[in-house]
This record gives sequence, structure tokens and C-alpha cells, in this order.
Amino acid sequence: MKKVKYVLSAMLTALLLLTTLTVASCSDKTQFSSDKWKQGDYHQRYLMLDDFAKNNYIIGWNIDDVTALLGEPDRKDTVYMETYPPQFGGYILEYYISSQSEYKVLEILCITTNSTSVVTSAEYDSEAGTVRSIYKN
Repeated sequence: MKKVKYVLSAMLTALLLLTTLTVASCSDKTQFSSDKWKQGDYHQRYLMLDDFAKNNYIIGWNIDDVTALLGEPDRKDTVYMETYPPQFGGYILEYYISSQSEYKVLEILCITTNSTSVVTSAEYDSEAGTVRSIYKN
């Protein structure tokens, strides 16, 4: 009888361990990797976004530091102040991401700098059209 209890206990423990590992491996989130981000896989970027937001506080970084971490942006706009003559106001760096592996809908990680190329904000624009501020100044 003891042998049967031991075997059942071992089987239940193994089943519990297997279930835990299966659930943990099904998580959609991935640890941020600069190298993987730079490869430009938009869905992979989406999966790394939460970890990136938690562990990479980029407010105050120089634009060169950001591009060293994330690579060249998919789009870079220059901002000009509405004065006459127009004055340089900074940059907007856009990195494309997608919550869908088919890339049907592109979303944007938008990083804004001031006129001295220092990051002042970073926001994630979701497919629903809502903007979530990842970092607050």
C-alpha cells in the first residue's frame, strides 16, 4: 500500500511540475534583448515591450544612447518650433511593433526628444488608437 501511495504522490508531483512549466512557457511576454529588437521583427518587439518598459528608463538619455540600445528607428521626424524663422525643437523616433504575428496592424513606440536630443517622453500607440505613456518625466 505504501508503494502505491508513493507512486501516486510522485505522479501527482510530476504532473504539477509539468503543468507549471507548460503554463510558464505559454506566456506571451519575452525578456527584452537589444539584439532581437534591432532585427526588426515587429511582433517580437511587441512581446518584449513590457520588459523593456520595466527595465530601461530612457528619460534623460541622449538620442545616441537610445539608438545604440534600439537601433535606428523605423521613422525619424525632426520637430520645428512654430516661430519665424522656424527653430529646431527635437526629434520623434518611431519604432514599429505589432501585437499580431501577421503584422496586419502596426503599432508604434514613439520616443520624443527636446532640442538638445535628450529623451523627454516615450509612448506606446496601440492598435485601438489609445496612447499609453510608458515613461513619465
